[in-house]
Amino acid sequence: MVYSGIYPINTADYEHLKANLAKLQLNDAAFVYQQETSVALGSGFAAAFLGLLHLRSSKNACVGSSRWTSSRPIPAWSIRSP
Repeated sequence: MVYSGIYPINTADYEHLKANLAKLQLNDAAFVYQQETSVALGSGFAAAFLGLLHLRSSKNACVGSSRWTSSRPIPAWSIRSP
């Protein structure tokens, strides 16, 4: 799993980003996200993807939305042993 924090650069775009992520979740059952708040970055979302390819293809699916570029995905990796 690849975890990514997604935050709008402009705080006025938060609701638009929230709507876009909800649409993406409807079309992609493997995509999971939840709201999070960072002291440094403000309000945003923590998202989980199956891998880097899934993160990239999800971003490409949202490119049709003109404001997707206003968010910054910050990937982080988590390794879990069975």
